[in-house]
Amino acid sequence: MSSFRRQCLFIVFTLLIVLTPQLICFAGDETPEKQITIGAIVPTLSAEFWNRYVTFIKKGAAELDVRVIMINADNKVDSMHSHLKSLLDKKVDGLIYVPYWNSGRMGLKLAAEANVPVILTDVYIPGVRPQDDFANYLAFVGPADADAGYQMALALFEATEAAQDGKKHIGVVNRLSKGEEYLTSWADPENAEDRNELKKAGIITSPAQKDIAKGIEAVQSKLKLKQNGKPSLFIFNDCKNTCREFSIYHYPTGTKSKNPADVPVQKNDHTVDDVRYVIYSEQKPMKKGSVCAA
Repeated sequence: MSSFRRQCLFIVFTLLIVLTPQLICFAGDETPEKQITIGAIVPTLSAEFWNRYVTFIKKGAAELDVRVIMINADNKVDSMHSHLKSLLDKKVDGLIYVPYWNSGRMGLKLAAEANVPVILTDVYIPGVRPQDDFANYLAFVGPADADAGYQMALALFEATEAAQDGKKHIGVVNRLSKGEEYLTSWADPENAEDRNELKKAGIITSPAQKDIAKGIEAVQSKLKLKQNGKPSLFIFNDCKNTCREFSIYHYPTGTKSKNPADVPVQKNDHTVDDVRYVIYSEQKPMKKGSVCAA
């Protein structure tokens, strides 16, 4: 396991170490007789990172004798409120969740009303500091934490292999080559908070068209060979993760038809989704040298 991954998993493990004594203090001076129960929500299990996140939380919980109720939001934006409410109705002693889809303040308010402490991970809520506006908001742990981000960057640099000249090269794209034209950046229209942060950084995004079936058809049409024997879409062979995901992108086992109701297996599909966003969202012909991003 790389140093970078060990750093990420260590962050999650420290959540449990920090949370357990805080939960006891939050409940009062008396030592609780029952086993502590923590409710945790992850945005998806279609990515390897979140599966490791869940595995490590469960491992830490077992070592600390903490019960965990784990919920997968499955990338469903509208489900966060019901998941948070469900955990609070189960009288959990604490919450750990990722405040995607503008669920940060809403979740903190619900938890405060139930007198339940919270730790947020991965996404920092701008302007909301732990234990300021919400006394039950104990801590944030994730890459938006300046020190944690710095340590993760060091770990990533350490894991980067040196080039033939013995140096480690970090590339940053800050301008286009001669003759290239920047068109737009496409982003998930349901993620308004992240789009707003990009806007503050000077990156204007357009809402991506997310129809899966039509998006797949659009990508397939670009991959078909034209009369000149070449497709309209090229993917460089050094885009290793994109090539890997395209090779394993598939419909559920046993699916014979591919009607609009069919949805491919939503796992290992992040780069495939990015390509689909760009191709289906940018319907008008693009001239040579045009640049889009997702």
